[in-house]
Amino acid sequence: VTCAVSPDGKYVAVRHHSVLRLFEMGTGRQVGLHEAEDEWHFPNRFLADGKSLLTNYGTPPKNGRTGGGTAVVSVPDVKIVERFPNRIVLGLAADETTAFCLTVDEKRTPAGYEL
Repeated sequence: VTCAVSPDGKYVAVRHHSVLRLFEMGTGRQVGLHEAEDEWHFPNRFLADGKSLLTNYGTPPKNGRTGGGTAVVSVPDVKIVERFPNRIVLGLAADETTAFCLTVDEKRTPAGYEL
């Protein structure tokens, strides 16, 4: 289980197996769900506006290699609005426009990317 809490403390995103759930902190009520058998989303962090969540995702091995990347997920409906395949976000610049990433390949190349 991995989780991330929104900046205003209103939501918590929780990943368990292949399910990403969004809960209201005050009530514990589930308000969003993303379920996919072919990928697993790990909550990384909410953006400062609280309306987007970054997730790192993994996919099952194909030809002996795993895949994945980073996705931007809308809050509270938990819909994927953008994908950055083959990049795993490790950190964000203070203005949240540039991400420090590693590539999802055998080299694991570090690089900065514009979001």
